[in-house]
Amino acid sequence: MIIKKYILVPFFLNFLGFIINDTCGDVICLFPGRGFPLGYYYNNIFSIKFFLIDLIFIIIIYYILIKLIEFISKKIKK
Repeated sequence: MIIKKYILVPFFLNFLGFIINDTCGDVICLFPGRGFPLGYYYNNIFSIKFFLIDLIFIIIIYYILIKLIEFISKKIKK
């Protein structure tokens, strides 16, 4: 259940980052390639390292947001 709740959604969001255009197309160039925030697909090469870093980053943010929403909803119900 924990995998479904805290890992599946961030994995899907990270995979959706693949359809984001090259991050160097804007004014600020973080990392070249498709993916957000790190470009894990560049010049037809898939970087599993950057993909996993992105995934962990999104999992942490997603977990914090879920816990924050649960905390706020409990406070509102009281």
